[in-house]
Amino acid sequence: MDDPEFDDDSGSESLGSPERFFLAAVGFEIALGIVAVIVGKYFGPVANGFVPPLTDAWSILWGTGLGALLALPMVALVQGLQKLKFSQVEEINRMGRDRMLPLVKELTTSELAILSICAGVGEEMLFRGWLQTLLTGTESQWNPISILVGISVASLAFGLAHAITKLYVAVVFAMGILFGIMLVATGNLLVPIAAHAMFDFIQLRLAVGESKKEADEAESPVGK
Repeated sequence: MDDPEFDDDSGSESLGSPERFFLAAVGFEIALGIVAVIVGKYFGPVANGFVPPLTDAWSILWGTGLGALLALPMVALVQGLQKLKFSQVEEINRMGRDRMLPLVKELTTSELAILSICAGVGEEMLFRGWLQTLLTGTESQWNPISILVGISVASLAFGLAHAITKLYVAVVFAMGILFGIMLVATGNLLVPIAAHAMFDFIQLRLAVGESKKEADEAESPVGK
């Protein structure tokens, strides 16, 4: 999930220019993946153990495609949630509008895609590829209890890592549950990676598009 945490009300100024934010965010997400690989290598399990080999083109294609499709209903649900007139929902919307949007609205579509892909790869490698698998074991060790514990704990850690508001933690926790189920159901880490990346990309593009639309309307003669 692309949602930098803020320590005060300084907004986008605390994170610098959109270019600096982009580089910092991409670097941070890549670092998460590297940490997952290093920790998995020395302490197990291997973070990319559920990633198909490059020679298995079919598993790569269907895993990526399925994940991208599964992101669509998730986007629809979150878009619906954002329209609810609840104080906690409005707080999340305000934080996104006032703090996140100024940092991403100047990024190109390619930059938004790169950022989303890095978030999908880095976070899923860490939370599903390593942490969830650490608790569930390999496929031969899976059982209902280990799966329940693995998905729940990894999703809770995933939610707490996005501790912006209590509601946001709950939403991200629920998304983590879905990502965890995707991995268990398919045995292919590319499915939650693609779903995560596609979700982030669509959400960012919708937010940027809405911002530009509002800006154009404000500058038009009718808007004035």
